[in-house]
Amino acid sequence: MRRIRRIFLYGCAISSLFLTACWNYRDIDQLTIAVGVAIDKTSGGKYLITVETSDMHEAGREGKVKSTLIKSEGESVFDAARNAINQNSPKIYWGHATTVIISQEIAREGVADVIDFFYRDAELRLGMELFVSECETAKEIFDAKSIGTEIRSTEISDILKDQRNLSKAVPVQIHRFISAMMGEGKSPVMPSVCVEETDGEKTLKLCGTAVFKKDRLLGFLNEDETKSLNFVLDNVNGGIIVVKTGSGADEGRIAMEIIKCDTKVKPVCSEDKISMEVGIRLKVAIDDYNTEDDFTDTKGRAVLTKLAEEQLKQEIESVVRKVQRNFNSDIFCFGNCIYRNEPELWKKYGKDWDVLFRDLEVSVKPVITIEHSGLLSKPIKKGG
Repeated sequence: MRRIRRIFLYGCAISSLFLTACWNYRDIDQLTIAVGVAIDKTSGGKYLITVETSDMHEAGREGKVKSTLIKSEGESVFDAARNAINQNSPKIYWGHATTVIISQEIAREGVADVIDFFYRDAELRLGMELFVSECETAKEIFDAKSIGTEIRSTEISDILKDQRNLSKAVPVQIHRFISAMMGEGKSPVMPSVCVEETDGEKTLKLCGTAVFKKDRLLGFLNEDETKSLNFVLDNVNGGIIVVKTGSGADEGRIAMEIIKCDTKVKPVCSEDKISMEVGIRLKVAIDDYNTEDDFTDTKGRAVLTKLAEEQLKQEIESVVRKVQRNFNSDIFCFGNCIYRNEPELWKKYGKDWDVLFRDLEVSVKPVITIEHSGLLSKPIKKGG
C-alpha cells in the first residue's frame, strides 16, 4: 500500500513539471502588440504591411501607451508579417489587432488572398474590422494625427462604433465580408477611410462605403448614400433626416432625429416578372425647425410627413439605381432575400441574377410617424 502511494506521489510530482498552465508566460511590457495593419503593394509587386503596435515598453516607464509603426515586405501578407521579426524583437503578437486597412490597388485586384491570412491564422480574430483606404496608399492613414488616442487603429474603430448614431457607415468584420462574398444573391462592402486636412492638420475620417463584387472593389458610395444603403439593409440605429420645405429663397429645412427604424424587404412576382418592395417604418422627432412655415397643426403635420416620405423615397431609390447602373453589384442583398424566403423563385431566377439585378424594379415605401417636436410647439418667428 505504501509502495502504491509512493508511486502515485512520484507520478504527480513528475507530471506537474509538464502540466503547468503558463509555460510560455511573458510580462505585458515584454510584448510587441499589433493593434492594426495597413496593406499596400510595392512597385515590384510585393506586399508591404505597416503594422501599428502598442509600445508597452514605453508604457511601462511613462505610464502612457504610444503608437509605433513597423514596416515589412514579403511575397504574401504572411511572409511580410514573418519578415517583420527581422526588424523587431520580440515577435509581434496579433491577438489584440482590431483593424485591417487595405489599399485601393489591392482591393481592385481582389482581397481574397489578403483576407485568407487573417481568416486562417489561429492568433488573429475574425472580428477584426475591415476598411478600404480612399488615399493613394493604406499606410497614409497611420500618418494622420490622432485626436482621441495615440493609437490610430483604436481611433478608427471608435469612430466606426460612434457612427451608429449617424448610420453613415456599414461596420464589416472579416467573417461578415467572407459570408457576403461567398453567399447567394449578395455582394460585400467595406467602410472606407480617408484623411482630411483641417487647419493644417491631417485627421482621420470615415468617408462612406467601398462597393465590391465578389472580392474586387468597384467604387465608392459617399456618407449620405451609405445611409440610404443602411435603410435598405435595416441597419439604421439613429441619425438625422433633413426635410426641405418650400423652394428657392423660401426654402427651409426641418431636421428630424430617427428614434426607431424597421425595414422589411420582400420580393413581388407578377406576370413572370420579379420586383422588390422595401417597406420602411420610421419614428422620428423634430429637433431643428429652420423654416417660417407652420407644420405644427394636424394638417401641417400631414403635409410635413408626406414631404419627408417622398424625399426619403427619392434618395433611397436614387442610390439603388446608381448601384445598379454603375456597379451591378447586389450590395442590398435583394437576391439573398429571395434565396431565403422564396427558394423556388431563386431556383428560377438565381442563375441569371447578375443580369436581372441591373434592371430590377425596386419600390421604396416609407411610413414616417412624428412622435414629438421638442420643447416648442410653434416655430420661432423672426421680428419685422
